[in-house]
Amino acid sequence: MNRSDHEWTQDQLAAHVADGLSAEERVRIERHLAECSICRSEAEELREFDRSVGELFAPARAKVGLEERVLARLRSVSASKKRPLILKAGLGIAAALTLGLIGYLFEHQFVPREEPLVMDGRREPTRTAGGERSIGADHPSAMTWASDPFDQNGKLELASVDRTDRRWNGTHTHFRPSDVFGKSTTPDAQSFRQSEEFKKSDQESDRKIVRTGTMEIEIDSFDSSVERIAKIVAEENGKIATVNSTKLANGKTKGTMVVRVAPERLGTLVLKLRGLGDLKSQSIGSEDITKQYTDFESRLRAARTMEERLLRIIKEGKGDIKDLLQAEKELGEWRTKIEALEGEIRYFANLVAQSTLTISLFEREILSPPGVIESEQVQMGVESEDVEKAHRAGLEAIAEAKGRVTKSELKRHAAGQLAAVLEFEVAPEAAGPLRDRLKQLGTVSRLEVTLVQRSEPGSGRPTSVKRADTRFFLSLYNLANIAPRETVSIQLVARDVADGYRALREAVEKARGRVNGAQLNETDRLNTTATIDFEIPRDQEAGILAAMNAIGGVVSRSSSRIPPSENTVDSKIRVLTAVMDAGKVPPRETLSMEIEVAEVEKAIAILRSLSDEFKGRVVDSHLSREKNGRVTGKIVLDLPLSSSAVAADRIAAMGSVRVAEAAKNVSVPDGTFAVARLTLTVSNSERIVPSDAGFWFQMKKGLATSFVAATWSVNLIVIGICVVLPWALVLWGGTKIYRRFRKKPA
Repeated sequence: MNRSDHEWTQDQLAAHVADGLSAEERVRIERHLAECSICRSEAEELREFDRSVGELFAPARAKVGLEERVLARLRSVSASKKRPLILKAGLGIAAALTLGLIGYLFEHQFVPREEPLVMDGRREPTRTAGGERSIGADHPSAMTWASDPFDQNGKLELASVDRTDRRWNGTHTHFRPSDVFGKSTTPDAQSFRQSEEFKKSDQESDRKIVRTGTMEIEIDSFDSSVERIAKIVAEENGKIATVNSTKLANGKTKGTMVVRVAPERLGTLVLKLRGLGDLKSQSIGSEDITKQYTDFESRLRAARTMEERLLRIIKEGKGDIKDLLQAEKELGEWRTKIEALEGEIRYFANLVAQSTLTISLFEREILSPPGVIESEQVQMGVESEDVEKAHRAGLEAIAEAKGRVTKSELKRHAAGQLAAVLEFEVAPEAAGPLRDRLKQLGTVSRLEVTLVQRSEPGSGRPTSVKRADTRFFLSLYNLANIAPRETVSIQLVARDVADGYRALREAVEKARGRVNGAQLNETDRLNTTATIDFEIPRDQEAGILAAMNAIGGVVSRSSSRIPPSENTVDSKIRVLTAVMDAGKVPPRETLSMEIEVAEVEKAIAILRSLSDEFKGRVVDSHLSREKNGRVTGKIVLDLPLSSSAVAADRIAAMGSVRVAEAAKNVSVPDGTFAVARLTLTVSNSERIVPSDAGFWFQMKKGLATSFVAATWSVNLIVIGICVVLPWALVLWGGTKIYRRFRKKPA
């Protein structure tokens, strides 16, 4: 099963059911229906729809026998009325005059006259000896439109398409009555050959051919070539569709032009365009679209047939309203299809009537020797304490050197940060002195001089060197905008973190430093911390360290240094400081001692006073007593490291040292706030007879036991009196009553 036949049958099913196809098309569609079950089922659905529509309007049909009665009536009337002889003669004369008038009109209105045909400016056709009209040999044998196939409303008139002139083999033939009535119609070999040639030429003229082409031409000047092409296209009665052009980096221009011209003039146009320059490539092709065009025409005829049928149903207005509305909906869909088909046919007709030629033009390279353009670029970075003053001085220097400023910016940032940018051009001979003068604006932190050579278009060896203006890119900034190369991290301890934090900020301001960030955290009063991030000149580093030592002490310090770069300086340093409470510093030395003394409470009091004497602090302290009379006390002291040895000696003299252990933490630095932690356990001596095993203790224990036994006996007596006695009385009384009542019956 052919797919194209299947698609064509799908489009023509409605026209086939409505009997709107020719005999050849009916045969083609019936052959496909016999092979395709899908199309056959759709045809049955369409027939069922047509049958239901017919049944819908069945009540409006004429009764059976109406046609026979009308014919019988007409025959009876014509038989009863006899026309007189004079009337018959008049009718004969009128018929003769009518035939004569028709012949006259046919001869003068429909037979083409001998006026010259419009053939795109070519030689008009001439009549041959046989009476036929002949076109000159210079006229191509391609089919053209005799008239516009579309009416003034834009709709395609198929009848006008069918009435187009036919041209084949250089001969133009028109229908003449004398060709039929004036000559013998007896077929012979010559007339048979002529008819076969006519059919063959007619088929060739109906072909729809789209011709396209491309050309690539190298030219001297793009603009002048476009003007010449416009004139050539006008000579060939064509038109220019589009013109595009692009400027290349080497200064040359390239572009494309799309022109439309009649197919018979395409060859002549190509020959004329070859004279514009050097032809690099050429391609002329054609495409046969006859099948697509014919299919669109067939689909259009079928759609119009369906449109007329729906219009007839709507105009009659018979049936239910919903059926009429459905018919109107179908009519709208078919009209949409008709408009789409007309647009396709109009598009194909335009492609066939006008050929398309795409012309690519590009200018040839100049063959003159090239030149060399030499330019210098200077990039400078200058550090200045007063950026505004340096910026003004730079502008004055540029003006004196007669330079041209292309960009000038001065920006002020937070914390006194200033930055300026100058971009300018000066003559090559003034570049050196101006560069030396710009170095005096401050400290040059960056200088780059680049020499660039650029060749001009051409071929061969360069013949000359031109020096272009020197371009300067100057950046002015103060130290606040530049990051320091060295960063120092310091861990600082202070007895009062808040006071140390404020004192350090004041010291940074006095040193002309800049604070990047500062934070004091007092959320937990027992764990107060502070951080300060600041930058100071390098010559103020000693003063800041002295201020830190006065606040407390430096526990740790680390330094990092990045490699040299254009965005860093060594004239200042960055300090990251963390301040913590001195009580949170871990001990450098740890001493654990167990001492036996006579009076533990007195020893604990002496240790507390010793902590106050050496300006230490008591970390922890507690006292415990046991039943056997043993007393144990434990106290933890943090003392300055410098006085820890003296304190240990005095503690050892308080009693007998049973255990002593010492340890040192080397990771903690030795300094003012270095401490030694003493963990002391104080207890009294053990007795020969414990207090819980002596005579008096046993006496007290026996007396206590006796007292407890006496207490238990009293407890039992009270229970007997209060609990047992009442119940005993109740039982005794009950027994007496029972015995009395038992004796009465006797």
